[in-house]
Amino acid sequence: CFLDALATAEVGYDDMPWYDRLSAFHFPTIAALDLGETEASILPTVRNSTANFVLIEFYAPWCPHCQYFAPEYERLAFAAQHQVGDELMVAKVDCVRYAGTCSKFSVDGYPTLLWGRREDWLSHKGLQEVRLADGSAEAAADWINVNSLLRIDLQQASQAEVAKMLEYEKGGDAARHMKGLQQTVADQWDMQLASVLLIRFSLTAHASSRRHMRALRDFVHLLSERFPEQLSTGSAEQGELTYAAPCRESLRQLHHELGALADHPGSPEFHPDALEARWQFCGTAWNDYGSKGWSGCRGTWPGNRGFTCGLWTLFHAITARGSDKTASSDTLIIRNAITQLFDCKDCRDHFLHIPWNPESTATRDDAQLWWWQAHNRVNARLERMEKQNGDGDPAFPKVQWPPSTVCPRCQGASPGLGFLRRRQPGHAWDKHEVVVFLRQFYGENL
Repeated sequence: CFLDALATAEVGYDDMPWYDRLSAFHFPTIAALDLGETEASILPTVRNSTANFVLIEFYAPWCPHCQYFAPEYERLAFAAQHQVGDELMVAKVDCVRYAGTCSKFSVDGYPTLLWGRREDWLSHKGLQEVRLADGSAEAAADWINVNSLLRIDLQQASQAEVAKMLEYEKGGDAARHMKGLQQTVADQWDMQLASVLLIRFSLTAHASSRRHMRALRDFVHLLSERFPEQLSTGSAEQGELTYAAPCRESLRQLHHELGALADHPGSPEFHPDALEARWQFCGTAWNDYGSKGWSGCRGTWPGNRGFTCGLWTLFHAITARGSDKTASSDTLIIRNAITQLFDCKDCRDHFLHIPWNPESTATRDDAQLWWWQAHNRVNARLERMEKQNGDGDPAFPKVQWPPSTVCPRCQGASPGLGFLRRRQPGHAWDKHEVVVFLRQFYGENL
């Protein structure tokens, strides 16, 4: 189970860096080998294996498509173990905990499946990326069957059988977390946490790329103009934090530092650990992020909601704080940040297929509606996937948002809103009331 995997990890929870503690679990394992502490921990395993072929999945626990693919990958590994035995080694690497290992294999998106003969892995030459038409074990087995002499039949490893083996106590006090559905204002802490995670992940994976760093610098500059300023009281020990230093000022400082990186891509000074040694966001100590964790975006158990929920909250808040003049340019900067820096490949690609042009976000109200519609379109897709896989968070089912319990006036008739009804079957939204709600939830009341 997730919690068992956490308890048996090489590093104790209290000793983990703050960013590991936010996703402090490996995906559960039935048959796939769990690798990755260093590159050297992979190669000896491959060298000592008798397998002719090796398949390794590189994943991030926060990535929704990695979460959905995890039981399918175990299903593939289970079938391979029983059908082709030692001919194929199926393994996986957690790229949050073992980011350096993933960088060594040029992993820049999740999940990434690399395939090769045993000697290909040992020489770092000839490895192939397995690209799947869908995130199913069948698609992966079909690829293997076409590209090798191996034959894997998934009919002998049913989804129900593997799901039963992966059952675990998911724990958590669902009632305590239901506050996320009952919030009257967006959670600034979650925005702050999502921001620092995106910055860290971006510098870890892309600091040597001028294109990626330009996208990060533009996004940080936008945050320095739009991030909400708010003071909290208390302490980390009490479950609350004081971050009285102006958030926007710290972002302006970071924007200035990132300007230097443009002339020195890949500089050790911009390794995330080096940056965090001299810079803090909103004056918050880095360990406080790990000790407090998510607030309104906290799921019932590890791996649910979290980072992606925090990013959506941040994007909505940025848009709510813009103006008619900046609405389209703000959206363009955010979309470019997603394109260059958000490394869940399937999530990113699906988002970028949502139609957009500058006229779609010509005013601030238009932009708020566009982001709201895009978010609900993603929610509808994830709702279908969760129903299919049976792995949704029961305390936080994917719904068209806001539900009537949060905004009773939002669902109703409104002239010119037919396109929203077509996109979101079963919901007739009042566009004016939705805009009023978004403005208050993400802007005026925060």
